[in-house]
Amino acid sequence: MTTTASGLRSTVDAVLLKRLTDKSLGRSVSNSAAQRRQTQYLVLAAARVYNRAIGADRAICAYTTDTFVRNGASESSGTSIMSLQKTQRSHPFLIAFAGLILCASSFANAGQKPPDGKLGFVVKHWFTAIHQTRFMDECPAGLNIANDEYWWRGLSNEDQAKLTDNGLLETLRRWRYAINRGPNGEDVCAQPDAVTDPPLLTVEGDLSYGIDLDGTTDGAATPKSCPHDQFTGLNGDPGVDNQMYRLLGCIYGWRNNGIFEVNADEMRGTSGLGMILIDVSDVDDVENDEDVTVSFYRSIDQFAQGSTGTPVPFTSYRVDTAPDGTPRYGDSLKGSIKDGVLSTESGDIKLPFYGNYTFNQHVFRDMSIELTLSDDGESADGMVYGYYDLDEFIAHITGTGLVISTAGFSCPAFTAAARQLADGYPDPETGDCTSLSSAFKLEAHAAFIIKPDDADSHNASLR
Repeated sequence: MTTTASGLRSTVDAVLLKRLTDKSLGRSVSNSAAQRRQTQYLVLAAARVYNRAIGADRAICAYTTDTFVRNGASESSGTSIMSLQKTQRSHPFLIAFAGLILCASSFANAGQKPPDGKLGFVVKHWFTAIHQTRFMDECPAGLNIANDEYWWRGLSNEDQAKLTDNGLLETLRRWRYAINRGPNGEDVCAQPDAVTDPPLLTVEGDLSYGIDLDGTTDGAATPKSCPHDQFTGLNGDPGVDNQMYRLLGCIYGWRNNGIFEVNADEMRGTSGLGMILIDVSDVDDVENDEDVTVSFYRSIDQFAQGSTGTPVPFTSYRVDTAPDGTPRYGDSLKGSIKDGVLSTESGDIKLPFYGNYTFNQHVFRDMSIELTLSDDGESADGMVYGYYDLDEFIAHITGTGLVISTAGFSCPAFTAAARQLADGYPDPETGDCTSLSSAFKLEAHAAFIIKPDDADSHNASLR
C-alpha cells in the first residue's frame, strides 16, 4: 500500500501525536508548535532507525524529513539535532515502535514500488572524470602553461615590469592583457587563430574513466566516429573512448580540486542556477526493474541545505517552464534498475548548465547514465557518458572571461587540440568530427520533482 504526503501527515498527527505521546510518554497532548516539533524529532529518528533496520523504501518518511527541516532544522539546526539525539537515547523502544507504525504503513521492504512509481533526484556535483596518478604519470611533460605566461614571456623586460607592476599585479587583474595578445590586440580566446601557440600538452596514459562509445576496440573510424587512440577502463574494459580526458587531463583547472571546475560547481550550489533534475518514472521496484523512464529537467528552486551545507533529501524542486507552460528541458532515456543501480540506454540529450559566471547547456549524442542508489534512498552517485558537442564546449570554455586565468591553458592551443582530438559524429561535408567522447562524475540527492501538471495537486497536499 502506498502512502501520499497527506497520508503521512495524517499518520504523524493522528497516530503519533495521540497514541504514542499520550500513552507512551504519559502526558497530555496539545497542538502547540513545540510539542509538534518534539514529535517530529521522534518521527524522524524512528524513520531513520527503521530504514536502517529493514531497508525500508527510499521515499519513506519523506514528509517527516521535509517537515523537520521546515520547522526547525534550518532555523536552529544545533538545537534540532540535539533534540533528535536526546530523543533517540531516551526512547529507543518508542522510536522503533514509531518507525514501525509510520514506515510499515508505506512499504514493507526496499523491493516494492515507490509512491506514484517515481524517484527523483537533484544533481549537486558535476565534474569531468579525470583519472590522475600520484606522480602525474599521465602527463610526463607536466601541466600546460596559461595565456598569462605566454603574454608576459612575449614582453620586453621593461614592459614586463611596467604592465605587471614588477610582478605584483595579480593574474586575475591582468587577464585582459593576457587574452588581448593578438598582433592587433585581438582577443585570442574569441579569435584563437590570431596567434599560434605551442601545442597543448595532452594525456599520454593508458587508463581512463569511460565506456566504449563507438563499438570498436582499436579506435578505427566508424560511421559515427573518427580514428583515435583509445584507453583501457579503470575496470580493465578495452576500447574506452574519452577524448575529453585526453584534452583536459594535463590542464590544472580540470584536475582534482582544480579551481576552474571547483568554482563552477560551487557557483551552481550557491546560486541555484543550471540545476539538473533527474526524474525516474514507471518504477515498479526500486531494487530491480527492467523498464523505467529517466527524464531530465532544470530546476527553478535553489538547494535546500542543512547546517553542513549538504542538500536536504526529499525537498521539492519545481521544473523550469517556458511561457506556454512546457518544460524548457525534458529529454528522456529508457533504462532499468538492477540491484539498486540505475542504468539507461543511450540517446541524444540536452541538459542545463551554469558555471564560472556563464550559462550554457550540455549537448550530448549517445548519452547514458549509471547511478548507484544509496541504501537509505537519500542520494545517488555515478557516471554520465556520451559524445559532447564540440562547438558548445569550446564556446563555453573560451568565453568564461577572467576565470580563464585560473584554469591554466592557452586558448589557441586548447581550441586547436580540441578540434584535432574530436572523435564523434563526422560532419558529412568536411569529414571533421563534431564532438568529444567524454565521461563525467555526478552526485545527486533525493528530491520531489514538481512538474507543471503536478503543481496544483502538490500545493493542495501542503495545505
